[in-house]
Amino acid sequence: MQEIQETQETQETSYTIEFVCANEDCRKPSSITLETTSGGKRVDPGCFAVVICEECVQKEKEASKKHHIEQKKFQRLEASGFPLDKVAAWSFSDGKRNTALEDWIKEHRDDALWISGFSQIGKTFAMIKVAREEVERGKLVRWVAGGVLIGGYVDAVRDSSAAGSAYIRRFLNCDLLIIDDLDDPGQFSYTAGQLIYKLLDGIKNDRSKQIWITVNLLKGELQKMFKSNNHAVKVEQRLKDRFCIWKG
Repeated sequence: MQEIQETQETQETSYTIEFVCANEDCRKPSSITLETTSGGKRVDPGCFAVVICEECVQKEKEASKKHHIEQKKFQRLEASGFPLDKVAAWSFSDGKRNTALEDWIKEHRDDALWISGFSQIGKTFAMIKVAREEVERGKLVRWVAGGVLIGGYVDAVRDSSAAGSAYIRRFLNCDLLIIDDLDDPGQFSYTAGQLIYKLLDGIKNDRSKQIWITVNLLKGELQKMFKSNNHAVKVEQRLKDRFCIWKG
């Protein structure tokens, strides 16, 4: 009886299994210590042929966490109206990147910005870069394409002038309004000119609001875009009073 008791007391309570990490990019020799069951049974070492090492486990956890954070960021951008196809395409190595414009936007990020110039010089990509930083800083950003903005306003005004006013207020209800390719629909009708003037006037009267606008227009071309000369004069005056202007 005493001999049996001594055997049980000296029985190992844990054991170590050596294995090779199943991650093809790692394949590092590893080991794991397991507890012996009450019946003295041990796990078959062959079960560890598909197990990865602790270092790879941590890397997968970090990658999963990073992916989750990036997904949340994209969801916020999508809710703000960002063009996700262009957001996904943007990268530091993209040929359309305009670092001079990015730096200029950062320098004047707290101002109203009017960014004009030829198409395909990187205006949209530069705004995406800095606007994403504004979102991460906690600002409520609203992004809208010029054609979508004007088309929606025309439809709202058809219903009633009150609906048109409510439409404008909806776009001013943010910290930063970004209008990309404002001139995309072509020459501004009287209604479109009215919208642009009222938006700029609303920004001018509330210094806590920001607006960034891109247009594919060169110097002297803006006034020709308006069918109403009255709107053209008012808009140009608002630009002089309130906006920092990039003429790249």
